[in-house]
Amino acid sequence: MKVPKTRKKFVTVMMCMAAFIIFWEIAWIVVTVLYASIIPAIAGTITAILFAIVLAEFYYSGSEYVCPDCNIGFVPKRADFMKNIHAKRGRKFTCPSCGKVVIAIESFRGDEEDRA
Repeated sequence: MKVPKTRKKFVTVMMCMAAFIIFWEIAWIVVTVLYASIIPAIAGTITAILFAIVLAEFYYSGSEYVCPDCNIGFVPKRADFMKNIHAKRGRKFTCPSCGKVVIAIESFRGDEEDRA
């Protein structure tokens, strides 16, 4: 999915996707209650998980991190991005430039073709 050119549009798309996932799951829970069957809830949960994976991938494609020690921006590996939790101001990564384990500050990546 293409990342919007501005951070404001990026955040708006992320919020809309998250709201859609929540409403999607609520709708399937209502259907489950109306039909008194667990199958719609299972189907809704599986699809909501798939939507959440798409949302996580979109978030990854729009974020980069800056090392506070050497001020170099970097994009971590996808596996590192998914397993690291948020700290107060960013995520804990090993900087590829200086090699230190730092709490890297998150920034918006935007369209890479506009950087050239």
